[in-house]
Amino acid sequence: MSLALDGCELGLIGNDGKIRDEYILQHQSVNPPATLTNIPFLCDLMTASSITKVDGWVFTMLLVAGFAKMSSEINELNSINVFPITDGDKGANMKVCLKLPTRNLLLNPSDNILIAASNMAADVLLNGQGNSGTILSHFFVSLAEKIKHRQKPCLTVDEFAACLQRAGIKMDQAVPDPVEGTLLSVCRDACKVLGCCGSYSSLAALLIDWNEIAQEELALTPDRLVVDGFNVLEKAGVIDSGAQGFVHLVEGMYLASKGMLPNAMDQVPQI
Repeated sequence: MSLALDGCELGLIGNDGKIRDEYILQHQSVNPPATLTNIPFLCDLMTASSITKVDGWVFTMLLVAGFAKMSSEINELNSINVFPITDGDKGANMKVCLKLPTRNLLLNPSDNILIAASNMAADVLLNGQGNSGTILSHFFVSLAEKIKHRQKPCLTVDEFAACLQRAGIKMDQAVPDPVEGTLLSVCRDACKVLGCCGSYSSLAALLIDWNEIAQEELALTPDRLVVDGFNVLEKAGVIDSGAQGFVHLVEGMYLASKGMLPNAMDQVPQI
């Protein structure tokens, strides 16, 4: 699998299943050293019902909210980690993938979504580890690519939804043999359906749909994850850990828009 970026092709995932060093070097963050010492509050997602544009600040706060919810559920994610191996670190790997990128976006804020998304993608490449971290990195890199193609500092909600949809479609390229009922398939299916949901009047409307679809896809993972005729998750009595982690990201954004995630900023790593 290779991705066409900036006119050249460079594989994201090497034969060892890890992100290629050359790819990381090509997409290093251009963030200057952080100069802020206090984390800024860039926008209030509780006003999502009146937010009709997604700029760099809205993009950043969406990530903050998603990271906050996922971080609060790390122990649960680790405890239900049974596929592909029971190593109890899937939640931890997903947190590592997003921890520093989230902090860096806040400490080098930009209201330009092109800059915010590009820097975020570069940072997740440097922090993606393990199967779940690598796949999560792939999603955010793909999302940044789709945002870059728009060449606009601020997107309408419909344009942002289209970027999510197209990033979802690319998820099958994250690994050579994608498995259904996992982080990859739930991320793919929860995003690619967004383009079929019509026009969105506000960010809140998008988050309602995205959360609902993601929750529905998550609930199907025990039936869909079948290895050699064996329902791995159903036998263990759990849902897929990586998929649950991704859904927590989406759920966090939704909860923040409803004012139901009051301590989101407390979960963001401090300097």
